[in-house]
Amino acid sequence: MVTKKEKKVKKDSNDDAPKKKSALTIVDETKELALAAIKKKYGDVLKPLSESQNDIKTVSTGSLNLDLALGRGGMALGRVYEVYGPNSSGKTTLGISVVIQAQKRGMRCAYLDAEQSVDPKLFERYGVNSKELELVQVYGGEPNLDILERLIKTGVYDVIVIDSVSALIPSAEAQAEIEKDTMALQARLMSKALRKISPQAAETNTLLIFVNQIRKNLSPYAPPDTTSGGESLGFYATGRVSLKGPEARARRIIDPVSGEVVGHEAIHEIVKNKLGEPFRKATLRLMYGKGYDMYAEVLSMATSLNIIEKAGSWFKYEGENIGQGEINILKTLRTNEELFNKIVVEVRLITGLETSYVDHCNPGPIYTGEAFSGSAQ
Repeated sequence: MVTKKEKKVKKDSNDDAPKKKSALTIVDETKELALAAIKKKYGDVLKPLSESQNDIKTVSTGSLNLDLALGRGGMALGRVYEVYGPNSSGKTTLGISVVIQAQKRGMRCAYLDAEQSVDPKLFERYGVNSKELELVQVYGGEPNLDILERLIKTGVYDVIVIDSVSALIPSAEAQAEIEKDTMALQARLMSKALRKISPQAAETNTLLIFVNQIRKNLSPYAPPDTTSGGESLGFYATGRVSLKGPEARARRIIDPVSGEVVGHEAIHEIVKNKLGEPFRKATLRLMYGKGYDMYAEVLSMATSLNIIEKAGSWFKYEGENIGQGEINILKTLRTNEELFNKIVVEVRLITGLETSYVDHCNPGPIYTGEAFSGSAQ
């Protein structure tokens, strides 16, 4: 029979025994051990989402309207973008416009001319600093993609343009007879390459812009147009920009004096956007041999926002007439830099672009240097 004294001793010995851990404490300890192991092996890869919301830096496209359509004030560093459309629609111009803006911010850029069709003089007229732009011209898909991967790994390039996907011909196709069927070779090549270079670009914060062509679908049940190189690029891309150009006569810009076609209205539609709302559009005046007409763009945006009032053929700013007729008002904006910059600031503030530029370390379109001075009738 157990005495009262023995019961007391047994109770005291139980008090000295270690207490059982709660389920919550065990979970916390397991989590801490797992996080410590992950950090030791992979580095500081885990962090709250709130710390990375505004950590995406962007580069302006050179157009206020297009920056607004993209949602973050431009194209994001460390991401992949695809620009596609019919011939002469302005695909290369858009890629070069981003390069120009990046160069004006002191960034290093490269251009992979897989088509081997670059005109250095044209690029310089657009505003490219040709001495600072690295140009790669090799034939074949594997060499171009291998060079691209090596350039990304260096971590010194901020923007790389690949022009174009259609020219990235697999070596098996290049060496085969013309009549031999090489279906899906390029699609497999692009899929394999993107699996490697997409995370590498994110790690080095390199913006990749793939220029692509369109092809006609033979199937009556599929969309009429498709892009070359398979579907992998569309999946890996943060943004896809579809362009429409001079294929429609109504979009062509005619010089009233000579009657010649001097440009066209390029319609940019953001058909995919992981950093903003998709299917927004931006229409820009692309003047041949000169680039985007930012004066016409600012005038159009300022008029739609009632910053500049239009009464008949007269344009008013802050209650005063500043020009009669579009031709004259554009001349006024080109020659009066102070007025132009003042209107640009108001457009940026009203549209919310200023906030986007500040949040994403992006000054927006930089118009310094040789400003556009071409005709934009």
